[in-house]
Amino acid sequence: HVIVDLTETTFIDSSSLGVMIGAHRRLKGRGGRLIVACDGEAIVKTFRITGLDGVFQLVDSVEAALSARAEAA
Repeated sequence: HVIVDLTETTFIDSSSLGVMIGAHRRLKGRGGRLIVACDGEAIVKTFRITGLDGVFQLVDSVEAALSARAEAA
């Protein structure tokens, strides 16, 4: 399992999203998953607009991501 901390991020582009999609595919193939911690409205909006909020689990903090990871185990 991988947690990506974007809580201090103010901008994300297609290259970043592509890297995360690739990581998601590799993790999924190994029984893992990628959880994204982000609380910035602009970042969350980007995930929603691209439809990636349905691919990644979005949470508002690293602590929430750790909790989500523990629940899935």
